[in-house]
Amino acid sequence: MKATLEFQLPMEQYEHRAALLGMAYKAGLEGIRQDLRGKIKYGHEFKTADEALEYAYKLVCDTIMECDNEGLE
Repeated sequence: MKATLEFQLPMEQYEHRAALLGMAYKAGLEGIRQDLRGKIKYGHEFKTADEALEYAYKLVCDTIMECDNEGLE
């Protein structure tokens, strides 16, 4: 089986880049899932819900940056 994606560049540049980085984002999401699962399973040192949310927010932001930069290498 063969699949071909076509994009009208530069008009569909965002969609094109999303398709190219799909596997990087999938791996990034898996990393987030494992990190948060580890916190739930083995414990954490968050003292408040806000601390936990800030950690998760930073984890997501860092992962997005890593995934975006992976496509530039």
